[in-house]
Amino acid sequence: MPSISDDYQVGNIFWAKVGSHPWWPCMVYHSPDGDSYVKEKGRSFIYHVQFLGPLVERAWVSANNLIPFSGKKNFDEYVQEKLRTTKDKSEKIKFESKSVSSNKSIWIQSWKEAEVAMNLTVNERIERFGRISVKQKSRRLDKAEEGELLELMSNVPLTIEEEAESLSTFLKDELEIRMQKNPELDKKMLEDELRSQWPALDIAEKRKYLRDQLGIFDDPLQVNSKFC
Repeated sequence: MPSISDDYQVGNIFWAKVGSHPWWPCMVYHSPDGDSYVKEKGRSFIYHVQFLGPLVERAWVSANNLIPFSGKKNFDEYVQEKLRTTKDKSEKIKFESKSVSSNKSIWIQSWKEAEVAMNLTVNERIERFGRISVKQKSRRLDKAEEGELLELMSNVPLTIEEEAESLSTFLKDELEIRMQKNPELDKKMLEDELRSQWPALDIAEKRKYLRDQLGIFDDPLQVNSKFC
């Protein structure tokens, strides 16, 4: 398995080449799904980058299409040297000048922003120019934590959707159990009786019939802050 180079870490800035687009300043940054900023592809890696400048765009780019950013002047000199010395046709095409006429002002803003970022520490750079919203993944609760939260929520009223789901499951389960025990029961009368019993059940009992008993929260770990 290949190893990840320290040169490609979150906050490092590069020139990136994507398809037929011109080389564009970027910063290695977290992907929005929160998984990682690097993926293994074949025998190498691809890196998630956020392009610098006024447009917040991103891409996964291989190391072969990333050049460390050390200023516009150094980049121009590097490109000229590549064009002068390389004999590989595909490599030469990659470094040949591409028209940026329609986006020239944005491109200029981008490399100027990168030159500002270049003189900051990595943490300062991330703080100032990291613009992609990254999803924070919550960890799975263990049984003890889940039990504590369910107890905490025992007095939290069900939403309309939860009430409907819980009642539906209650009726289905109870009808099935009682009809199996006594097939001669009138199903309609039994359902009416169960419906009349439903309001008397407490919230904790009703929650037992939900598929996701902690489902009203985007992140169950935030329950304590909401209800304590």
